[in-house]
Amino acid sequence: MKKGSFTQGEIEKVKKTLLEYAYENNISEDGLIDLITEKQKKGETSAWTKIAECLPERSVQSIHNLCHRLYDPNNYKGAWSTEEEQTLLKY
Repeated sequence: MKKGSFTQGEIEKVKKTLLEYAYENNISEDGLIDLITEKQKKGETSAWTKIAECLPERSVQSIHNLCHRLYDPNNYKGAWSTEEEQTLLKY
């Protein structure tokens, strides 16, 4: 299995496959968000097994984790506010 950072080409391939999977299975935007945000259970056969076929040299878990990092709307990607920094320093 290949480890390390995903290349931009791999990321694009996973994104395309994820969207194709959603289209083929009539998964709505909310359903796609649920799929991305759910925890991947060990040994469970799921949509991620099918999606991961686009990059056979990568593990299913690594592809799930990539999508979770990139496409989970709950992942905050902005800068810290002054108030957040002060709260962080306080704790």
